[in-house]
Amino acid sequence: MSTQEKGLQKKIQEIMAHGVRYLETAIRDAHAAGEIVAPDAKAKAKLIHAYHLGLLTQARIQND
Repeated sequence: MSTQEKGLQKKIQEIMAHGVRYLETAIRDAHAAGEIVAPDAKAKAKLIHAYHLGLLTQARIQND
């Protein structure tokens, strides 16, 4: 649907970007506190977000 509806596509992109920023902040804070090693918080956030979406997609496909 989002490839056909530009308004929907924009809103989904905003929601996804917000999620990545949230993760990025959490990762950056954890790195600053010495709890994890993640010097590139933005890259880690994108990776975790993509992994999460992949898991959700797999769960939907498998109805699990």
